[in-house]
Amino acid sequence: MNTDMSTNVVLFQSSPEIEPVPAAGTARDENCLQRAWAELTSRQHFPATEVRRVHSEWELSEADREFADRTFPNIEVLTHNFARPEPDRWAEAIEEARISLEKEIEDRAFEEITKGIEGVLLPIVRSGDITDAGPVPVAQLIPGQVYLVLATVTSTPEGLAVAEVGNLDVAGTEDFLELLEKARVNLRDGVKSVYSDAPGVPGGMVEVSRAGGFAASMVATPGFLGRMIDTIGTRTLVAAMPSPHELAFAPADSGWASELRERVERAAPREGFLPTLMLFEPDGMSVLFQNTG
Repeated sequence: MNTDMSTNVVLFQSSPEIEPVPAAGTARDENCLQRAWAELTSRQHFPATEVRRVHSEWELSEADREFADRTFPNIEVLTHNFARPEPDRWAEAIEEARISLEKEIEDRAFEEITKGIEGVLLPIVRSGDITDAGPVPVAQLIPGQVYLVLATVTSTPEGLAVAEVGNLDVAGTEDFLELLEKARVNLRDGVKSVYSDAPGVPGGMVEVSRAGGFAASMVATPGFLGRMIDTIGTRTLVAAMPSPHELAFAPADSGWASELRERVERAAPREGFLPTLMLFEPDGMSVLFQNTG
C-alpha cells in the first residue's frame, strides 16, 4: 500500500455494494476533487448523477465542497480520513498521516495473521429438503427449499471449518434472531460486487464474492436485493447460487439469465446444498430450478 500522503486518493461510488472508482490528485491542491473527477471521467463513463458517495483521503477544501454540491446532485455521503491542516502545517500533517497509515497497515496484518482463531458467526444458506437440516434452528427464505442456518466459521490451514449452531445452543426464538442479526453484520465484511456494465447502464449482471466465503448468503441480507435492483435497473431478477460461495444476479428476461441457469446446471450438489436458481419478483421469490445431480 502506498504511504505517500502528499497524494490524495479520492473514491467515487454509486452504491455501497459496488466497488468505488479511484482517482487522485495533489493533497495540497484546493481544487483536488475537481482535478480528480476530470481525470476519472476522461478515462471512463461515470455520470455525475450516479455518484452517491465520495471518500477523500484528505478533507476537501471549501472550493471542492462547493464543486461537489454543484456537480453531484444525488450525493449522500462525503467522508475523509484526515483533517485538512492550515496551509503552513502541510508538511507536518503529511508526516503524521504517514505514521498513522503505516500503523494501520501493521494492525491489519496482525488481524490477518490471527483471524480465524476464534471463528466468525455467519448465516449459511442451505437449499434442498429442509428436513435434512438436522437439529438446528433455521430461518426459511422459500419454505421447504431455501433456508438459513447459523454457524461459526473458522479459517484453518486445511480450509474453512464450519460448526453449525444447534437447537441447544440458543435460548429461543428471540435469541436466535439476535444471533442471526449479528451474523448478518459479520457477513457484510469482505463482500465485493462487480457489475458487468458501467454505472447507470441497466440490464447487466452482478457477480457477488466474499473474501471469507459464503457469498451466497448475501441473498438473504436485508437491503441487498434492493441494491441489486438499483444497480441492474429492473425489479424482476434471477439469482444463481451454484455453491454456497457463489452468487450472481441478472434480469430475468435477459441472455444473462440463461448463462446463470447453465452455471447452476453445471454445478455439483453437496451435502446440505443443491445448486439453485431463484426468481425475484415484486410480489415475492421462488425457486426456478434446483440441481439434484
